[in-house]
Amino acid sequence: MDAQLAIGVDIGATNTRAAIVTRSGQIVVRVQRPTHFLGMRLLPDALVELVVACVREVEAAAGARGLPVGVGSIGQIHRETGRILGTTADYDEYVGFPLRDRLAEALAADVWLDNDAKVAGLGEFRCGAGRPYRHLVYFGLGTGIGGAVFVDGRLVHGASGLAGHLGVVSVDWRGPIFPSRTPGPVEGYASGTGIARLGREHGLGAEDQPITSEEVFATAAAGDPRARAAISDAARALGVAITSVLYVLNPEAVVIGGGVAQVGEPFLALVRAAVADCAMPEFVRTPILPATLGADSGLVGAAVQVWEA
Repeated sequence: MDAQLAIGVDIGATNTRAAIVTRSGQIVVRVQRPTHFLGMRLLPDALVELVVACVREVEAAAGARGLPVGVGSIGQIHRETGRILGTTADYDEYVGFPLRDRLAEALAADVWLDNDAKVAGLGEFRCGAGRPYRHLVYFGLGTGIGGAVFVDGRLVHGASGLAGHLGVVSVDWRGPIFPSRTPGPVEGYASGTGIARLGREHGLGAEDQPITSEEVFATAAAGDPRARAAISDAARALGVAITSVLYVLNPEAVVIGGGVAQVGEPFLALVRAAVADCAMPEFVRTPILPATLGADSGLVGAAVQVWEA
């Protein structure tokens, strides 16, 4: 086994990706296959087969075998047992499933498993925007919002591996109740689905053709005041959530990643302005940075688990 190489696997709702990654975070070879979580039911045994197929494909492409494997998966992962503790209501058959051990058996390899947002944060912490820091908070803005917290150079897992659920930080206790059961969670406003919801509330889209967050951003860039108001609301909600986290954890920096964050500086500038408006002066100085690994944060972070261990 080459100690400088590991395999990272990123299990997402739409696609599952695998890559051979160097210790410095460089991707040697990669593969992607559809997961089909959305639109059809992928049972746990089929998911194991999918991951194994992806791993074998990158091994064959690189002429490598026996490399350790790190996996990031949607769902709540028990750090010690490698079991899935919870996922969306539509996938109850995953609850209690020993994903890590089943993958280790099928691959005949050492396997590490964690939540996908945590490993994306880990990728940024070790190989991306978070490298200069020992105390960091990562927000992953996608369909929902995930997170990762780093204190004194280490990823915080909590009692059973569930720390870092930053998307359920409430920004409006009178707000709507979402699946997390938290009133007014930030992911209800600043995630992809949250921004689309705000766009509809501001009069964008049609009842028979709902608007997406990408369309809201594009419409805002074209100057539509309704879309700009929706984006402003999303940035304000995220800024309020970040302010709360700054007060609790006092990190050296905050990194924003995920698909929504790839919109870039115009959105981040609004988020920084919201923090400046909400936070005490000594906290406003905390840098709020864009992720630098882009869509590869999860792949790199999944592999980084191997060396963290």
